[in-house]
Parts: sequence; C-alpha cells; structure tokens
Amino acid sequence: MRRWGTMQRSLQTILIFVSNCLDNGVRLKASLEKFKNQPEDVSLTDCIVMAVADHYDTKDIFGFDRQFKDAGYHRLEPARPTPQR
Repeated sequence: MRRWGTMQRSLQTILIFVSNCLDNGVRLKASLEKFKNQPEDVSLTDCIVMAVADHYDTKDIFGFDRQFKDAGYHRLEPARPTPQR
C-alpha cells in the first residue's frame, strides 16, 4: 500500500507540472513539433522540458539526459556527483 501512495503522489506531481507547463496548448504544440524531429531516444517529456526552456528563452536545463546537450541545451549539473549504477 505504501508504494501505491508514493506512486500516486508522483503522478499528481507530474500532472501538475505538465498542466502548468502546457497551458492552453501553446507549449503542447511546440513540444509535439519538437518531438517529431528528435531521435528515437528522446522522450516526449524531454521535449516538454525543451519547449518550456524555449518559452522562457533559456538554454539552461537541469537534467541527467545527454539528449539535452545533443539538442543544444546547457545541462546544469547537480552540486555533488551522482553515484554510478
């Protein structure tokens, strides 16, 4: 049961993020356009993040995916190194 609560909170957070980022479809369209032209390993979520960055006229993105750098964005690094898996 504990896992379900954690998953539920995570999904709610994602839905709030997406709805705030994609207000009235403007950035959704930009995200989908960007998604159409990306390599297969770039997710729609990555494209949403890039579209939001474009909307705010920034190339700085906090993320772990190399796809951001490959797409011309500046990946902000965490303050301390992430453990290797």
